[in-house]
Amino acid sequence: MYPTLTSMNYTSWCIRVQAIMEDREEWEVVEPDPEATAPTAAEKVKLDAKNKKVKAHLLQCIPDDILMQVAKKKTGKEVWDSLKARFVGAERVKDARLQTLKSEFDEIQMKDDEPLDQV
Repeated sequence: MYPTLTSMNYTSWCIRVQAIMEDREEWEVVEPDPEATAPTAAEKVKLDAKNKKVKAHLLQCIPDDILMQVAKKKTGKEVWDSLKARFVGAERVKDARLQTLKSEFDEIQMKDDEPLDQV
């Protein structure tokens, strides 16, 4: 059973889903071995079947608003990469905003001639 992706659990969701796919020997669809030789016709048929399963599983565990954004992706890898781009990008934006807010907070200082009760 794949866990459900939310707006707050992308990192832990990735870890769990990757572990499930590795256990089911489906992870090669998402992250192919760069040193692997070109698949034979029979291996390609098996990979295509795995790809359909991976895509179906991923589509089942994402919310409707995200589903609409990735529904037209053709492969499980494209769905995975699209989710990664969406959430990792969002994490970077949040981290950058947090750093900005922290530095703004650190710069706030009371002036020597400013009374404590000033509003």
